[in-house]
Amino acid sequence: MTHRVRLSGTDRLRPRRRVTCGVVFHVLGAVCLVSACADPTASLEPASAVDSTTEDVVEDHVCDGSHDLRMVVRSGGVGGGIIGPTRLYHQIGTFYLYIRGDCQYWVMGPSGDVFYAWDSARTGTLDLDQAKDLMDGLGYEQWGIVKGDYESPHGGDGDAFVLSDLRSTVVCRLGCSDALVGTPQLRAWAVTARQWWTALHRAGEPLDRSDRLRVDGRYLEVEDGGQFDCPVQWPFSFSPERAGISPPPSSHDDPLRSRAVTDPSMAADLRQYWAMLRAGRGADDPCSLERRDGAMYFSLPEHPGLLLEMWIRDAVPFEDDDGHVLVPEPTRVLTGPDGS
Repeated sequence: MTHRVRLSGTDRLRPRRRVTCGVVFHVLGAVCLVSACADPTASLEPASAVDSTTEDVVEDHVCDGSHDLRMVVRSGGVGGGIIGPTRLYHQIGTFYLYIRGDCQYWVMGPSGDVFYAWDSARTGTLDLDQAKDLMDGLGYEQWGIVKGDYESPHGGDGDAFVLSDLRSTVVCRLGCSDALVGTPQLRAWAVTARQWWTALHRAGEPLDRSDRLRVDGRYLEVEDGGQFDCPVQWPFSFSPERAGISPPPSSHDDPLRSRAVTDPSMAADLRQYWAMLRAGRGADDPCSLERRDGAMYFSLPEHPGLLLEMWIRDAVPFEDDDGHVLVPEPTRVLTGPDGS
């Protein structure tokens, strides 16, 4: 089935001016890619469409004009950071940036406005200058040299910071935030990546209502509502089974497996309800989604004494049947006490 994605068209953004802070670079929105040089007066203006036939597009440029995945920058997609029993949010990264050869991107960034497990992905299109700044800021041409899975000398995986051009992969354990993991260069790239996630998420557009989603769910045995005082009746015209959530019995302990919702009408209904919940419940509400770790709870008349616990997330076009975006597996590298 062909996956339809809404392109950003003339709303693509390009930096209006450059700021010099030892090096010359673009500014995206109010986020400066070197934190010491933030320029709140920088602004964005529409950029012209990327012409995949231009002579500026070269073979090793992220924007090579193809529809292939060319760049992966994500955190949390490997290792720990599991919310409750589900791996739904971490199959493709807690925060992520996926860029295709035509410069269209899909991003989840730390917006600060919504608990990340309930935030929505965004999409947009880079111009060639923005793509070049991104490549330079993240050391894209060096990934083949520094490729490897950098782990702590004290063990522990935690969330992993991942860079991949689909030929070489760099993994930095513990989110590359520990001074004993990775190298100073890798840790600097991790900081830069977070700035790009934030800026591009703010600049992008929400996915189309009918774009596919992924769901995860399980049935819980609860007596008289138990500890869950906020369940509602299943609000959709389709059954949970049609969304891929099997009726009981189901495992309550094993990490659950996500299911793709590809039916456009079903995806639109789920997305609309998801947006309504995000907009209508605050952190102080006893039914807060944040307190539920991103889960919704439904009661179904056909299953008395049970609650359906369900999670939703946006899907990106590069996922396999199990909801993962696979990159080449790197070789383990034990980081020394001096970060080398």
